Amino acid sequence: MLKFYFSFKFLTLTNCFRLPTFSKPSQLLNNELLSLLFCNNPYFHITKSLSFIYSSSFFGLDFNHFGNEIIKYTGPTLLLFKFFDPVSKKSFVFGAFQQSPWRNSNEYQGNEQNYLFSLFPKYSNFYGVPGGERNYSYLNFKDGKIGLGFGGNFNRTQFRIWIDEQISTESYVGKEDSTYQTGYILDPVYNKQKLNICEIEAWGLYKEEDVNTHQILGKTE
Repeated sequence: MLKFYFSFKFLTLTNCFRLPTFSKPSQLLNNELLSLLFCNNPYFHITKSLSFIYSSSFFGLDFNHFGNEIIKYTGPTLLLFKFFDPVSKKSFVFGAFQQSPWRNSNEYQGNEQNYLFSLFPKYSNFYGVPGGERNYSYLNFKDGKIGLGFGGNFNRTQFRIWIDEQISTESYVGKEDSTYQTGYILDPVYNKQKLNICEIEAWGLYKEEDVNTHQILGKTE
């Protein structure tokens, strides 16, 4: 991520603070929250509009549908998850960014530009650890261990973030792993507890075939 910082450092203030628009309404993002993501991720600077990929408010909590939609998108993706605690009545929004396209596979994927974040009620980023494991992400909805994971262990039995095919009952978030920086994504009381994930959204950023994007990032054919 750092190598892109300097590519955008000298953009005009007008460009730097032009937030992407939404192609459809979001239940989990507003401009205030989007600004937090924007200021810490240069890919938002070259995205004019966030492309709608999936929302449980439209399609329901359907893991297969969710998986099938995100693998169709050929650019970077922003995934958002909402957890509601029925006891405390508190809500939390957290998520992950993946720069590379998704694959339906029982192998790890992603790259060093992946990162995790908590978004609401507090904002924090958790980047890949230099020299750490490269278990950035996992998406499998065909056989074996079904689910979406980030920061997993070697045999895929534990993850930093795990969104199970039984989304609302078997998902969890942990404090640490060997790929991403350590820290609480949710309040400590929820560490490794089964979470009531009640909403999911997926948004697409710029696509690789965008010629202007290649020029801004200094890519050549």
